[in-house]
Amino acid sequence: IRPNAVTPAGGACGVAGAVLLGAATTPRRALAGGLLLALAYCLDCADGQLARATGSATAAGGWLDVTVDAVVTSFVAVSVSIALLSNGVGPTGSLLAAAVFGVRSDGGGLRLDGRLKVLRKIFLAFVDTPFIYGVLTVTRFSPVGLLAVVLLFTVLSAVQVAVSARAHFAPV
Repeated sequence: IRPNAVTPAGGACGVAGAVLLGAATTPRRALAGGLLLALAYCLDCADGQLARATGSATAAGGWLDVTVDAVVTSFVAVSVSIALLSNGVGPTGSLLAAAVFGVRSDGGGLRLDGRLKVLRKIFLAFVDTPFIYGVLTVTRFSPVGLLAVVLLFTVLSAVQVAVSARAHFAPV
C-alpha cells in the first residue's frame, strides 16, 4: 500500500465521519461517525510513518497530508456547527463557536522542563484529536454538554496559541 493511497482513504473516512456525526439523529449514528473519525486519525498517523519506513516520503505527499487534514478539520468544524444548531444553539453562536473551534495549534514545539513539561504532556493529551473526537461523539445529543465541550476546547486552543506566540515572539 502506498502512503499516497492511505492519505485520501483517511480523508474520506474523516469527511464521512464528520458528516455522520453532524447529521446524526441517533446515538448509534453519532457513534458510527466517531468511529470513522477515529479510523481517519489512525490512517492520518499511518501514512507518514509508512512513507518514512519505505523511503517514499515526498514533498507532494506532505502537501497531500496537510491538505487532507485541513479538509477533515473543516468538515469537523461544520459538523460541530450543525450539531450545535440541532441542539438549539442559535445560528450565529453555532457558526462562531464552530469556526473558532476549528482553529487549532500544535503547541509550537515549546521546550519545557520539569513540571511544566509534564503539564504540557497532560494538556496535549487532553486536546489531542482522538480525545476531542471521542468527547464530541459522547456529547453530541447533549445541548449543554456539546456547547460546553466546544467552548472548553476553544478556550484551551486559544491558551495554547497564546503561550506558543509568547514563546516564539519573546525578546531573545
